[in-house]
Amino acid sequence: MLPLCKKDRSMHSTDYVMPDSIWFQTKIFTTRLDTDGSRLADVHLRGEQGIVNLYSLLDKPVLVFRYFDRNCESCIEKEAAIIKECVENPGSKVLMIGSFSDYRSMKAYNQAHGIEGNTLQINLNEKLDWQPDTYELPYYFILYPDGRVSHFFMAMPEYATYTRKYLERMNCLLSVL
Repeated sequence: MLPLCKKDRSMHSTDYVMPDSIWFQTKIFTTRLDTDGSRLADVHLRGEQGIVNLYSLLDKPVLVFRYFDRNCESCIEKEAAIIKECVENPGSKVLMIGSFSDYRSMKAYNQAHGIEGNTLQINLNEKLDWQPDTYELPYYFILYPDGRVSHFFMAMPEYATYTRKYLERMNCLLSVL
């Protein structure tokens, strides 16, 4: 297995190695989406503290798990379980953003499906203003305090092994950033 963390640990470096199969899947999908280096809009999110701007939450890079109310419930449950299993201290390293009609709906959904952690709601008619949101499928990426993204990964329930490997490596990456 190849290590993830290499010599260059600068904030925007994408010089990290992943096993070939994950790299291949991610590379093919992100080539079509062209996500690395994109900058997200500073959208309004709802959480326990009320309405907040996305950028105001970021003082260091975080792993974002993006999901939608239309996603299969067992898929989201599985992703939440894998996050708990593979990421040390997910409350400080992972930000979950769900598209729901309102915060109460998302909170009830999360409680019913055992989703815990730093979860925020974005309205159904709002998007993060980048191409992956158009597919409304669950995905992950690293978000930096300046709004730039890297290490995009589309979650696929039938390939949970790859998701575990991705999350283990992102945990390592977040530990050095």
